[in-house]
Amino acid sequence: MLGLILNLFLTGLAILGILYILSGYKKEAFLSPGIYPESDMRGILNQYQMRSKPELSSMTYSQESLLYPTSPVGSYKQTTNNKRYWDQPCNGTMSPATFCNSLYQEKNIEKPMAICRPNLDCNNGNRINFYCSSSALV
Repeated sequence: MLGLILNLFLTGLAILGILYILSGYKKEAFLSPGIYPESDMRGILNQYQMRSKPELSSMTYSQESLLYPTSPVGSYKQTTNNKRYWDQPCNGTMSPATFCNSLYQEKNIEKPMAICRPNLDCNNGNRINFYCSSSALV
């Protein structure tokens, strides 16, 4: 009796496993592995330009560690080591270091214009959020 229950349980697990694989199992849902011949001929990071002749670089770990973003600790500036715009995919933690700058070219980063600040003096009008209003709201 116990053997029958165990066999049914294992058969059910096998069927569920097969259905899970056939339903479109992906290892990483946030990054697809790419289409076979195309992803082998070029990189999967579309926002970076490929080098014309990709080869291993001569970068060492000490040179690569300088690419790691740092920010001053203990200052009142609103800075962080979370870079928003990367000029290259190498962030100073790549292993081995010879892979850094070997596949993609550096790109020129065009940072967006700064957000305009509101005029704090609304000429005796009311300020509502970002804009000045000429009439008072009751």
